[in-house]
Amino acid sequence: MYQDLFVEEQQAFMRNYFLNNLSKCGIVKKYKKKQFIAAVSHYLSIAIVVKGQVVVSIISSEGQEKILYTLIPGECFGEMNLFSNSLLNYMIRVKEDAEISYVSKAVFSEFAKSNPVVYQYFMNVMIIKFRIVLLQMTSNVFNDSIGKVADALIRLVSTSNSLEANGTSNRISVNFTQSELARIVGCSRITITRILNQFVQEDLISMNHKKIVIKKFDDLAKYIVCVQ
Repeated sequence: MYQDLFVEEQQAFMRNYFLNNLSKCGIVKKYKKKQFIAAVSHYLSIAIVVKGQVVVSIISSEGQEKILYTLIPGECFGEMNLFSNSLLNYMIRVKEDAEISYVSKAVFSEFAKSNPVVYQYFMNVMIIKFRIVLLQMTSNVFNDSIGKVADALIRLVSTSNSLEANGTSNRISVNFTQSELARIVGCSRITITRILNQFVQEDLISMNHKKIVIKKFDDLAKYIVCVQ
């Protein structure tokens, strides 16, 4: 469904490039699970996840969290602030113990002089993030609660290589808790639980130890309102 928008081979290539090249130029810091990192703390730096996973969110003044995307090794945050020379405030939450390499603006500029292709890679990264946020917004406008959850599950499969695939049955596990799905979709955890139980009863998914296994992609996608 989203394979044409999120080409895994291209994403994997960029992850490897950032991880094996640009991250080597930065200063690595370690973080523990559940730790929060404020955007202002790395202002005008590009941050590359070296190990672990982090979640990028926006937080309301009342403390409500809306998850935008999850970053795995080789993926980055802070590039939009650096390139625009301005601060868009967001929150980074550490999903798994993580190591992050911070590449300052001056260091990045020197790196880019001899590696100008890096600008094309960052353009691709920002396009991917824009598409993820746009698809979330589109789903929120056109889908009901069931469609939003179905869309979120399929989109998560399409945008992350941290998912486990069973090559014999083409089943893919989504490693997100129900609370995290609620913050991605923008609805209550009770609603998430009700809809996931419905999908289980229809044999579209199975659930085991915080993992949601998508069993029937096409049938799940029927709940989604697609934009022409």
